[in-house]
Amino acid sequence: MTTSTSINSRKDDELLLVAAVVWDLQGSGETKTSKIRIRQRDIIQHGVCTPRDLWNMLQSSLVSVLPEASSSLWQMEAVQVYDNNTNSYVSIPLLSEDDDDPTIMDVTRRFGTRLRIHVTTTTNGQHNNNNNQPEPPKAIMGRYYSYNPKQGILIAGIPLRVQETTLQNATGGNVWDGALLLARYLEKTATSLVTSKRVLELGAGCGLVGIAAGILGAKQVLLTDLPYALENMNHNVKQHWDACQTAGCQQMVCAPLDWYHPPSLEELGNSMKTPSSSISEQQPWIPELILIADCVWMQPLVQPLLATVEHLVTQAAACQTHLTTTRTTIIQVLISYQRRGKSTHEEFWNGIHGLRFQSIIKQQNVTNVTEVIDVTKVGLAKPDSIHLLLLEINLS
Repeated sequence: MTTSTSINSRKDDELLLVAAVVWDLQGSGETKTSKIRIRQRDIIQHGVCTPRDLWNMLQSSLVSVLPEASSSLWQMEAVQVYDNNTNSYVSIPLLSEDDDDPTIMDVTRRFGTRLRIHVTTTTNGQHNNNNNQPEPPKAIMGRYYSYNPKQGILIAGIPLRVQETTLQNATGGNVWDGALLLARYLEKTATSLVTSKRVLELGAGCGLVGIAAGILGAKQVLLTDLPYALENMNHNVKQHWDACQTAGCQQMVCAPLDWYHPPSLEELGNSMKTPSSSISEQQPWIPELILIADCVWMQPLVQPLLATVEHLVTQAAACQTHLTTTRTTIIQVLISYQRRGKSTHEEFWNGIHGLRFQSIIKQQNVTNVTEVIDVTKVGLAKPDSIHLLLLEINLS
């Protein structure tokens, strides 16, 4: 049937993408297949198909897939699109209207115009949580950089292969673009940033970046995350410890750290103390380099993360007057960050550039500079949605 839309505008009928969809009907033991076509008229902004557009079209297609039952009895639990760059399926987020930013969330730009999609559906009865809708998948679009866990990557000629894990409602079991970019950048700038330094990684996940720092000659590395990530992180550290030790790394430890309850430097020091540790009982452990790789993916985490950085730097400045040995005069914070939503981006971008460490600047000569790094100067490439920031705090 000819629609009024196609009569009014031939462009509106223009085909944007075609998708072969496998529907996994949880609870019924069935799978069904269908094909959907998304045209210009089906999307909100001309020429750009956002994750929200894709979810809306798939939800509408449920009626044709399940004509024998009301589609209102079913809900989509997860949507995954096959990524030809990584030869694997990656999750597509369902974002709020505020975060569904077409400038960075263009499905066709990321995956092409012919897609293979896997949709997991459940009945409302299976996922009945006081009639609440399920929490939308986290805003993660898959990898820009290819990463095969069996092959890994080479850092300073050393194979770095970290094991990934699949954990429900968690991201710390996977390797993300920001970690791969940050590890490569460390490799390019190791002498000035990493070598012989005390390194702290926040939100270390699988541990790829922290392990890379060890391979590049960091003196001590403390990798931190929530407790659920530590078992896999420890496994990956053990697999690479010989290479790190050969490069001059004296110690690499995995420890829990919750941004909502950040530890004192003394507590960090306790994490680093072992029978063979050379750390004095009286000396706090002050990191010279703090690494943060792709940790900004939910707006509620932005302020706790920034508060943790400020908390640690404030304590480091306060400790300077009490140290009797070598002081730390500069702390560098290297952050890789992928923009995944408008509101989260604005809060983080304004927050990181607005850090002034007021509580210590009033008392000491503390200055800080935030630099947006141009990675092309060291021969690296990245998508526009990923940023690399260097925050340098001078405590002298």
